[in-house]
Amino acid sequence: MDVSTAGRNRQLKLTEDGQKAYKTTSLLWMNAQSEMEQAIGKDRLEEFLKTAKEIEELTS
Repeated sequence: MDVSTAGRNRQLKLTEDGQKAYKTTSLLWMNAQSEMEQAIGKDRLEEFLKTAKEIEELTS
């Protein structure tokens, strides 16, 4: 996994337990996003994510 900030690269390697956790949480996250899209629709979900990103940028 590469983490890039301001033109710098840093190589990270997950442990076996970390890889398992990453796979599990990735599946859970994809399922949650799918459920949200089904519940409120794609357009509203995209607008929500855009607004959340704007709020994050204001607070960082």
